[in-house]
Amino acid sequence: MEKLSLILCAMPGQTRSAQVYNLPIGHMAWQIGPALRLVSQSVGASMQGGYMMLGDAYYDGSTGDASQTVSELTRVCAQHSFSGIIFDFEQYANKNLEVLLTEAVPILRRRSFDVIVPERFSAICPDARLLVSTAVQAGSLQAFLRDTAERYGNPRRVVLDFELLRRDILLPSPQSVGKVMSKEELAALLETKGKQTFYSQELFARYFTYRETGEDGASHHFIIYDDAYSFTQKILLAQRLGFANGLIQYPEVESDLREILSGLGI
Repeated sequence: MEKLSLILCAMPGQTRSAQVYNLPIGHMAWQIGPALRLVSQSVGASMQGGYMMLGDAYYDGSTGDASQTVSELTRVCAQHSFSGIIFDFEQYANKNLEVLLTEAVPILRRRSFDVIVPERFSAICPDARLLVSTAVQAGSLQAFLRDTAERYGNPRRVVLDFELLRRDILLPSPQSVGKVMSKEELAALLETKGKQTFYSQELFARYFTYRETGEDGASHHFIIYDDAYSFTQKILLAQRLGFANGLIQYPEVESDLREILSGLGI
C-alpha cells in the first residue's frame, strides 16, 4: 500500500524546526491584501522548496488587478523553488477571489505548478486539486471519505486537511461545529471533567461529556478531540482508502509530531 504523502504547514519562524522532519513544507508567509496585492511576512532564506501557502485574512474585498497578482505568484514560486501553491482562502462568496483563482489556476498549471484550492471552488477550478477537511464530528469518517472520493471520481484529486479536533459542543446541538478550544483549555477540562473518556471507532476521535450548572441552569457539553493516536489513525484510514496527499498544521501538532510520524512509519 502506497504511503500517504504529507505537507507540513509552518508559520514564519518555525521553518527550520519543521524542516527537521523531512516533509515538504507549506510556507504560511503570504496573504492576499487590499486590491488583491500580495503581502508577505518574515520571508526568510530557509523558505525554499515545498509549497507557498496563500491566505486571505488581510483581504478587504477591494477590486484589484488579478493578472498582476498572478504574475507576482509565479515569480515568488520560481524564486523560492516551490512545487505549487495552496490557496488557503476562508472567505466565502467573494467574486474578486474567484476571478483571481480562475485566472491563476490555468496559468500555474501550464507552468507545471501543483495547485490546491478549497473544495468549494471545485466548479471554477477543474484543473486544481481540492482541499477537504477531515474534521468530521458526527456520523462516520470512513463514510465521509468514501463519499468524497466518489464525488470527485478519484481520491488522488483530493488533498485532505487533517485538522486536529478540539471542540466543545453544547447539547443538544447536532448542527453546531462547537467552540474551538486551545490545547491548554482542553488540558484543563480533561483534568477537571474528563476523568472518563471514550474512543469513537466511527469518528476516529476521543470524546467525553459533562454537565455544568450555572445561573441560567444546566448545560450539557460534548467534548471531541484528537490525540496523537487518533490523529494517526485518521491518516492511516485515508491511506487505506486510496488518498495520496494531505496536510497537517505544524503549530497544532508540534508536541506530538514525532509520535504521529512514528505511527505512520515515517
